[in-house]
Amino acid sequence: MSDTDFLSMGETVAASYVAMVSSCITQHCYVVVLLNGKLFAKLSDNFYRLWCVASLHCNQNDNTTYIEIKSDAIVAKPIYILSLITTPTLDGQLSKLMINVGANARVGVITESICLNLRDDAVSASTQIIEMNLQQHAQVDYYHIQNSERFVKHATHSHSNVQLKLNLDSSSVMTTNHLICGDVSAAKMHVEIIVALKSPGAIFVSNGLFGCNNQQRLQVKVVVNHFADHCSSKVLFKGIVADLAYAEFIGNIVVHAKAAHSIARLDNKNLLLHQTARVKTSPVLEVYADDVKCAHGATVGQLDESALWYLQTRGISYKGACEILLNAFMQEILHNLPLFLREEVVLHTSISPT
Repeated sequence: MSDTDFLSMGETVAASYVAMVSSCITQHCYVVVLLNGKLFAKLSDNFYRLWCVASLHCNQNDNTTYIEIKSDAIVAKPIYILSLITTPTLDGQLSKLMINVGANARVGVITESICLNLRDDAVSASTQIIEMNLQQHAQVDYYHIQNSERFVKHATHSHSNVQLKLNLDSSSVMTTNHLICGDVSAAKMHVEIIVALKSPGAIFVSNGLFGCNNQQRLQVKVVVNHFADHCSSKVLFKGIVADLAYAEFIGNIVVHAKAAHSIARLDNKNLLLHQTARVKTSPVLEVYADDVKCAHGATVGQLDESALWYLQTRGISYKGACEILLNAFMQEILHNLPLFLREEVVLHTSISPT
């Protein structure tokens, strides 16, 4: 098949995917669709015509999409950005998304990345870079979804890489929530989050839930740099690993020499659902300043056997008891999601202890 045929097929797949997204998302969000790094205008709302959007354009040469939110703008609905890659290559299909949020602006952003291999190559790769810059007093509620299980039920032996770069100016506030769940379209998946607190008073809060099963390999890396004084960060990631899967969490908070009076917390908690599942966790603090409050921790465990027994004595099946405990474990992360997003994504996951 020619490249034109693959492009046409990709547009058809993108249209079917957007149609499968429940009306909840389309009702509550502005929709922007990127196909192989390029804006797919036919499936995107007229988002760029809103007064709060200073610009929305694509650079065809390097597959970069730019979105700029005006200063003092308050965007009424979250922006849902679906990045769909249908033609990954052996050397890696690269796409970039850059979002600049003006001073005093407030916006919600949801990004979802899905990689499919329509070429049916033995091995293929894709890389997406998302960069977000917040100016003074800007506020962003950000949600990142990596969960194509709700769309595809067959593996394509691809390697999926997502890199998030978040830069916060003075007194800006950013809350992020990440759902990274057993991407069946990727044999290996790597998600990297790099945060820079550049000016005094910046606040960063990040909650994440990751999971993998079968024989998947997942690595999640979070690096938070405190460059200025009186900044604070709080990072909590929870992981669920099943079957023969392997997950690795790398967390690193760096408090630089000029970042006095910083407050930082880093935690990672994991559940192993089978004896063959494995997880490696490495939370690290690097503190080069005085008068700071920093802490970190990590846990790895299994479902509580006594709790499972108690629930079964109340007439609940073993599978039902496991689901109750799993939901309780995830709730600390899930309660941060809007209800429509929680229903749209979480109910389609398939990680199970049975």
